[in-house]
Amino acid sequence: MFTAVQHREKYNYIIFALLIVGSIVIRLPILSEPWGADQSEYGYVAKGILEGKVPFKDMYVLTGYGVFFTYALFFKLFGMTMTSIHIGHLIVSVITVALVFFLTHRLYGNKAAYIAALCYTVFANGLAFSGFGYENKSAWGTYWYLSQREVFMAPLMLGAVYLMILGEKKNGMFLNLVNGILIGLAAFYKITAILMLLIFIAFIAVEELLKQQQQFNFKKVIANTFCLSSGFIIIQLPFLYYFWIHDALKDVYEALFVHVSTYAKLSRGLRIEALFSGHYSILSENLILWLFAAISCLYIIFKDRNRNNILIVLWCLGSLVMVWGQGKFFGYHFVILVPPFAVLSGYGILKFLGDGPGLKGFAANNLGDIKRTFMLVTILMSIMGFCISNYEYYKRHVQYYLGKMSRAEYYDVFNEFPTHPYSFPSDYRIVQYLKENAKEGDKLDVLFSAGDSVIHFLTGMEPVTRFVQNWFLFIPNEVLSRDETTINLRREYIEQIIKTAPRFILVVHIPLDELMGLPYLKDDPNLRKLNEFINSNYSVESYPSNRFLYKRLESA
Repeated sequence: MFTAVQHREKYNYIIFALLIVGSIVIRLPILSEPWGADQSEYGYVAKGILEGKVPFKDMYVLTGYGVFFTYALFFKLFGMTMTSIHIGHLIVSVITVALVFFLTHRLYGNKAAYIAALCYTVFANGLAFSGFGYENKSAWGTYWYLSQREVFMAPLMLGAVYLMILGEKKNGMFLNLVNGILIGLAAFYKITAILMLLIFIAFIAVEELLKQQQQFNFKKVIANTFCLSSGFIIIQLPFLYYFWIHDALKDVYEALFVHVSTYAKLSRGLRIEALFSGHYSILSENLILWLFAAISCLYIIFKDRNRNNILIVLWCLGSLVMVWGQGKFFGYHFVILVPPFAVLSGYGILKFLGDGPGLKGFAANNLGDIKRTFMLVTILMSIMGFCISNYEYYKRHVQYYLGKMSRAEYYDVFNEFPTHPYSFPSDYRIVQYLKENAKEGDKLDVLFSAGDSVIHFLTGMEPVTRFVQNWFLFIPNEVLSRDETTINLRREYIEQIIKTAPRFILVVHIPLDELMGLPYLKDDPNLRKLNEFINSNYSVESYPSNRFLYKRLESA
């Protein structure tokens, strides 16, 4: 016979298993979705890594290198397909659900853990994370945010917070070393993760300072800070060695620390406008998380201060700073907020709503209080709004899986033109054309590429330049287009196109004649040479969403 405790443990295991299964089931549609613009870049570079190419040196990009090696790992594990990356996303999401559950369980108990894990399971898969952060528009479905850098950063920072909490009663120095490694890994994706390192260092110092009836242990603070920093540095060394032996450290520095700092200006505009447009779609789906996270933070600060609660609040606020510091908000930037918001929601919902035996007891304890009634109505309305906004997404996938639409019809909705240059349906049509008409060894290059490297990935046709994307070379902005680094890279790109004369050149988003007339670019002599070269040696065929495929003349 099972004891009451054993029955309770068995019940807990069943609920946890159902949460994991539910997390997988609601994400199954992602396996058939194509790549977005960013994923196309990451996937192409990852494929190149496995073929012996070196990022930044052989494949010029402006993105932190952690995501490329992550994609390469997924390719090695699951095969060289778009679906492999989505499988990786699914696995990371399930791991994050489990970490949210275990962290909340340790701090606030079973019920709070179930609530937090359920919040993450549902709300971390919302369509709002595919928002563009301008024009209040979102990409269709979830494909725009799948396997973005923030998806991989979230469990790393969550794991670091969990270890910091364990460090209260265990070997803090060793755990801090591991913490530094986790934060260092998060920084591979975005350097903003270093903020968590600074928060942990400050937390260690303040915690020691506030200990009652003990003298401030300066050596302990230095030792723990050293362990954190050492872990952060140690994990960088294998990657720095990789780039060093491939003579690419200079390319990494110029791309990530010189060139990126120039183009970071693109994400700095009207802060108020960006703030409202960037948060609109997120709040429409995740209002419940924002509401309870805010209330819980205030309650902790004023009424429930303790070591671990303050750490959770700092994690939440630090994540907000990492998002808000970027200036221009895309939906997937907010993914790193969901774990701390989910934990705080688990804490807050349990704290502010009265418990009771069964549904009837729960209702009796809450509906008689206006504040609790308001919270319940808000929760129910948020869940209802989330279900309504996601209905068409799941309905379309069911129709596709039941064979009621073709793959081409299914792909039609993954088109962000003209809000964004990217259009997977048009690129997919070009892929089909090239597979039927290109000869072995033919090359393709894409002018003003903004994610269209998916064509290279799906066809196996190599570009003739090292620029995976090159939209940043043709920005109609005086400062950026006349930046010395940009001018040199644009000259390199154009000279390589003319020298190699690939059989196919795809011009994306802006017709060639209009591209040549963009402000601050029309006087570029190299651009005029490229225009003359293409018009003299190529014929053109137009595709939807401003795709212009130039094919080299047989006489050229």
